[in-house]
Amino acid sequence: MMLRPALLTFLLLASTLTACTSVWKRPKTAKPHTQQLVIDHATEGSQGPCVVHDDLWYQLSGLQLLVLDDQGRVISTTDLAPAGTFGDAVDMERLGDTMFVLLDDHQVVQVSIDVPMRPVVVGRIPASMIGLAPYGLSLLDGRVVAHGQGGVRTLDGGRVIQTDDELVSDVQEHGGRALYVVGRRIHRRADDQYLGSASIIVPGMLEGGPADAALLFARVEQSGSLIGVMGADCREVDARHWTRSVDGQVRELIPRGDKLLVVSGGAVHVFEATARGLVPIWMWEGYGIQSADWIDDDTVVVAGGFGRAIMDVVMPGQPRVITMMHEVPGGLAVAGSSGKALIGHSGTTAWQYELGQDPVQVDFESSLPTPRRSAAVLGWSIEIDDLGIAHLWTPGGIESLVAPQGGQYRCAAATEDAFWLGHDEGIVAIMLPRAGETEPKRLGVRLAGPVLCLEPLMLGGGVAYASGHGGFGVVREVR
Repeated sequence: MMLRPALLTFLLLASTLTACTSVWKRPKTAKPHTQQLVIDHATEGSQGPCVVHDDLWYQLSGLQLLVLDDQGRVISTTDLAPAGTFGDAVDMERLGDTMFVLLDDHQVVQVSIDVPMRPVVVGRIPASMIGLAPYGLSLLDGRVVAHGQGGVRTLDGGRVIQTDDELVSDVQEHGGRALYVVGRRIHRRADDQYLGSASIIVPGMLEGGPADAALLFARVEQSGSLIGVMGADCREVDARHWTRSVDGQVRELIPRGDKLLVVSGGAVHVFEATARGLVPIWMWEGYGIQSADWIDDDTVVVAGGFGRAIMDVVMPGQPRVITMMHEVPGGLAVAGSSGKALIGHSGTTAWQYELGQDPVQVDFESSLPTPRRSAAVLGWSIEIDDLGIAHLWTPGGIESLVAPQGGQYRCAAATEDAFWLGHDEGIVAIMLPRAGETEPKRLGVRLAGPVLCLEPLMLGGGVAYASGHGGFGVVREVR
């Protein structure tokens, strides 16, 4: 999870290269003014965190919370926020009959699961109330807390841990003490003392593990990750037998009995506690894996850029068993337009999207057309430079638009009286001035980006898009 700016931030101009000093003519139009942009159609994109509770599978998908049964069939869908208002639902934590879901780093949504198959949104907590931009959610002192840049806070703004400007990437409770992680350093809340090294910590033991084990850990390094067990002193227990290496960056550790489910970006692994130490017994490789959980001792759910799936954990040498696979156009790396449809490629799968239709997988081996980075209309023009800064030429001068949070503009399009810019976190539309206006109006929507390609609609008034983690869709003007 990365920190992302609020919706209004990306509508601001960052600097002016040349001030507008002359009077220019507004394009004449009898059309009513555009009031807002709406997402008229959207496909599924990358699947986010998931958790299994009481035989139900809760899955974050964009700005929706799906409830699925143990066969992977969708029981219900709950909208967490209107499409276009946030990029993605990025974390969740359950406390009793309430699920707390983090939208970007801007808002925590309280969802009642009192009726487990029919979740209901019952509250919203903005980051301004919490007092920091949440990086993630955890349970501490019997309540849900948010951790991020600067420390840990309760959802009503109470200060739990203060770290100045350092990012707290994990916080856990063990043995009556709170432990938090900054960088790869484990600290104790009571006195901020450094105890050991890890990126992720999970209180608990594996059946059949060493007697002095108290915590599971992952340490993410440049060349991969180490996973294993620690004692209560936050030091590794027998690194030779109980610490193992895993390719990629580990995201989650989920113990069950004598087995440990390990999620990294490119694979999901299962290790078993044996007399010989921690032994790998199963692995499945997939694209952009984000999350996983146990259904039972021999079955797991997995979610990520590829979609979502249910798999049996089989012993080494046995054939793999995938009991359910729902693929989505997530984790797109490149995209372009064929003239009739948008094509997106994840590196393993190509998808084709025709306006308003469900995307389909296609065989696409030729190179994709490069998305446009410049456009012109009614004497105005816009161009995105190699740094991702958009330069707008008007009849009165030149202005530059800088994408939010050091991000980049990546593609451009023009309709009859507007420019459209796709960037790392959504789409900005620059509506040229109309009768009674002296300045262009800037509107926007947020998406799980980056937005890779834009294609104007044939009838105007909007664009189709391909987004890295948000799939495909259509944005239209509302006048």
